[in-house]
Amino acid sequence: MRRWNRSPSLAAGCAAAALLAAACSSAGDEARHEVVPARDVACGIDVLVEEDFERLAGKRVGLVTNHTGRLRDGSRTIDALAGTERLELVALFSPEHGAEGVLDEEGLADGRDAATGLPVFSLYGDTKEPTPEMLAGLDALLFDVQDVGTRFYTYVSTMGLAMEAAGRAGVAFVVLDRPNPLGGDVVEGPVLDEGRRSFVGFHEIPVRHGMTVGELARLFRAERELDVELEVVQVRGWRRADAFDATGLAWTPTSPNMRRLSAAFLYPGVGLLEFTNVSVGRGTDTPFERVGAPWIDGRRLADALAAARVEGLACVPVTFVPTSSVFAGETCGGVDLFVTERGAFRSVRAGLALAQALRDGFGEAWDRSRFDRLLGDDALLAAFERGASLDALVEPRGCGGATSNAVARPTCSTSDRAGNRARARAAIIPRPRGAAVPTTEPAARARPNDPNRSTCSSARKPSPASPSSSRSPRSRAVPRSERRRAVTS
Repeated sequence: MRRWNRSPSLAAGCAAAALLAAACSSAGDEARHEVVPARDVACGIDVLVEEDFERLAGKRVGLVTNHTGRLRDGSRTIDALAGTERLELVALFSPEHGAEGVLDEEGLADGRDAATGLPVFSLYGDTKEPTPEMLAGLDALLFDVQDVGTRFYTYVSTMGLAMEAAGRAGVAFVVLDRPNPLGGDVVEGPVLDEGRRSFVGFHEIPVRHGMTVGELARLFRAERELDVELEVVQVRGWRRADAFDATGLAWTPTSPNMRRLSAAFLYPGVGLLEFTNVSVGRGTDTPFERVGAPWIDGRRLADALAAARVEGLACVPVTFVPTSSVFAGETCGGVDLFVTERGAFRSVRAGLALAQALRDGFGEAWDRSRFDRLLGDDALLAAFERGASLDALVEPRGCGGATSNAVARPTCSTSDRAGNRARARAAIIPRPRGAAVPTTEPAARARPNDPNRSTCSSARKPSPASPSSSRSPRSRAVPRSERRRAVTS
């Protein structure tokens, strides 16, 4: 069996690309992104097929995947691997929500793929990692699942646990890389505290991490010192400034409640409220794009968000009745949320603004005793409880004057402790020499907050924003007529 490249400098350098790219930013007009048409991005599985599976020739392989594991033409990764004689696909493994991505429950059982007859071992049931028996006889374990760019989305935890299991079993691990749907030039939110690792926080990374699954795999191996043979089949043609709608790939809802790209952009902030007593839209048509509860006055919450002036965010008061999950069958007041300008929008800032509005406007009705579960940063939680301002909560400290709306750099975080850890990470994981990592481009710094920009209105629902009008730091203004014609995700 071929030994894959295990150079710590190369692997670790690529792993840190997302965090280090932000250090190459520049200010002003020179830092604005051009708006470009959707490009032809090839995911790792597409590259593997183009290579006629050369790097896996003669291998017996298993595959961790679900319904998002698809080629550019929409066909399944499972079928591509099962249909070639270059390798032997012998077992499948499914993450949370199962192989079809439709189950929203605990304790998923093993199954069998109807098309191929292959066994499907659940990694969200009796075990969350492959057992030695499941891996017996495999030469390599592949991973092909679409992530959404947020620390507490569990697919990357499944990947990390599978890497550890593969290393112990002497099985190589191959990541079929995919774009980060939020892009890779914005990193925000607190780094997970040391000692707080869990299935919703596998590793010490920011809430919105800005990395692809392949980059995360290299980071996990380097920082956790995993003894595993790792190869990443890199996504081709993706730039760090590209959100998913700039890739030319078809969007597949990644889980039962992650239905739209617009929800993915709100998720790093709205998701922080999940363990508190509010509905985040589960059981409605727009999960993670609304927040409410029976005790919330939607207009009052909308007014509070308007006062917070979260750039790139608009909202409208609503009432809704969830059919499942929190407050199922109860009438809730709340707000629908809309990202109007992606380049300026910071999801974690929006989530903290929501938390402040709930704390200040609704008092003890909001049970925040578990608010720290996904936040994962004790210092930030303490500052929130002391009543620190929104700017103070999101302001990176010890970062040489970075503003609260700046793209996060590897030396920045929301606490000195996390910043020190990030500085150490940047020091021990250098960027590779020469040209940029194939999947990356230098990131740009976002513009300062504009105090004259309208953000959250309680008066009316805004017009949908065009995907191409998401003004990342270098984007041009899109004419209003173009925005009206655009179709959002």
